[in-house]
Amino acid sequence: KCVHEMRELGLPASPGALKDASELQATAQAVARAIVQPCCDAALDDFLTNTLQPLEAALRRALTPTTTTLPVQSGCTHLESLRSQMKALVREHCGLDRLRTRWKSSLVTAFKDNSMPFRLQRFPGYIAALIAALECRAPYLREDLFEAIDHLVDTSLTIQSALLDVAVQLDARPATVTLSFHDIGAIVGRLVV
Repeated sequence: KCVHEMRELGLPASPGALKDASELQATAQAVARAIVQPCCDAALDDFLTNTLQPLEAALRRALTPTTTTLPVQSGCTHLESLRSQMKALVREHCGLDRLRTRWKSSLVTAFKDNSMPFRLQRFPGYIAALIAALECRAPYLREDLFEAIDHLVDTSLTIQSALLDVAVQLDARPATVTLSFHDIGAIVGRLVV
């Protein structure tokens, strides 16, 4: 138990010539900033690479095939299903839990891989508190953005949408409707940007 408590305190002491606790504290803070800054700098690239690109691919898969022929009475139901699927995909890829988990993982990895002369790993309590404090800095989408995305989905995937061509064949038995998205890139682009 005593060894565990010493480790929590960052003991054994640094072999450096630290005179008092304030110098130790200042050095720990400087090292922590140096470790965290690259995580902050990489957060946008990580969001683009690990969130938006997979989201774009999933949205494109959901809208393929671009042309679908259905019984006329199923047209609106099919579009409603697509709207629900698109909204679920956005929430799955951009959900707060998923983004915070990835952010926390990048911080934990950065602290673990610290190769600076000052070994911040000797202070696991400090690292844990710092990671917990930084959790609120994780990239996220505001709730009102989800509402705006829902609105875009609702307006892009309706019978009235300019991005959808609708052709009805009433002389066929059963009567059919052909729904054709003529610009999937525009639909996906509106949702991703």
